[in-house]
Order: sequence, then structure tokens, then C-alpha cells
Amino acid sequence: MDAPVHVLVFPWPLQGHINCMLHLTAALLDAGFRVTFLHTEHNLSRLVPAALPPGLRLLSVPDGLPDDHPRSVRSLKELSESMFTTGSAAYRALLLSLRSDAPPLTCVIADGIMPFAVDIAEELGVPALAFRTASACSYLAYLSVPRLVELGEVPFPADDPVRGVPGMEGFLRRRDLPRGVGRSEDGAFDPMLLAIAEGIAHAGKARALILNTAASMEGPALARIAPHMRDLFAIGPL
Repeated sequence: MDAPVHVLVFPWPLQGHINCMLHLTAALLDAGFRVTFLHTEHNLSRLVPAALPPGLRLLSVPDGLPDDHPRSVRSLKELSESMFTTGSAAYRALLLSLRSDAPPLTCVIADGIMPFAVDIAEELGVPALAFRTASACSYLAYLSVPRLVELGEVPFPADDPVRGVPGMEGFLRRRDLPRGVGRSEDGAFDPMLLAIAEGIAHAGKARALILNTAASMEGPALARIAPHMRDLFAIGPL
């Protein structure tokens, strides 16, 4: 008899990402899979167990930040640097221990903005899929960041049309581009946006990209994303 499927789900440790990946986890549990959900120690300590799907196993890794750190979107750079160093080292050690788990780990579904989670899993022989919690149009905008840089179309609260995102030339405005970042002092794109976009594009190295959308809603955007990925699944909206 085949061993049951055992999936490790690893969200980016901000609440919007966690919520969406918990919905994915509930669907996997309903399908009869065993699921281990990987929190940071900080988020696990704040968890309300009654809000979790039954049968879910929880594990955690340190995020490397002090207890009083706000861990908010405004401190995204600090959280990213810490997760990519302390968090990734702890994640590697955890995966090594789970290889002898019962049942053994079948695959990892990692948040699509954590490229290290895909790379480390594949390096250790565990197939990895990337999951992005946003829409296909949002993902396509991030994939288009190098072109936006070339055209000088930066995020800005203006209705100027954006030409650098394929398929959206007729309606996308500069105010619609990814928020929370803008120009650096020299007028170029904020380096944080470039880093995020590079990390998101890295999902092309995963076995597949899973998007929180449906083909009936965003078919044209999905068609433009697919050539950049090894495989693509639209499973939402969750």
C-alpha cells in the first residue's frame, strides 16, 4: 500500500499570506493528505488553536527577530533579511529531520516570495511547489518589473497608463502597480521592489506555481505567465 501524501506548507509570516495558505491546507486535508503547517515561532505563539482545521500538525522555525519587533509590512526589509538567514537555516535543519518522518515528506508548498524555501527543498531531494496568494494579474505585474524599470513606469498615485505589463496596456495605471514601494533617491525603482520581483520570478524554478485564482477569471494573464513556469495551477479563489 502506498504511503499517504505528506505535504509541508510554509507561508510567508504575515497574516494575509497565512490566512490564504490555511484555506489551501484545509483543502489538502479534505483530500486525505497529511499536512504539516510551518509557522515562525512568533506566529505560533499567537495562534488560536480553535481556528485551525482538524488534523493539522504545526511546527515552527525562528524568524531571528527580537520578541518586541513589530513584524509588520513597514518593517518588511528587516523581516525579509532575517527570514532569508536565520529562518532559512532553521528550515533546512527541519527538512533534514522530516526526511525520516512517518509518513516521509512528499513535497513542500512554499510561499512564492520565499525562493530559499524552494531551493533548499529541491537541494535536499524534496519536490517543491510555489504558491502565490495574490491574483494572476498581480503576479504578471511583478514578472514585468524589469520592463517597467526600462520604461520608467514606477508606482505612483497617478492615472498615467502603463505599457510595460503585457495584456494590460488598455487599463493598467501607475496607481495600480504594486504598492508600498516607490522611487529611490536617484529616481530609480526602489531596490526592495526589485528584490521582491526577483524572488517572485524565482517560482519558475519550482516544480509548479499555484495561484489563488481561476482560469475563468484570469485566463489571459495565466496564459502569459505559463511560459515562465514549469507548470501552473489556478485553484482559487480561496
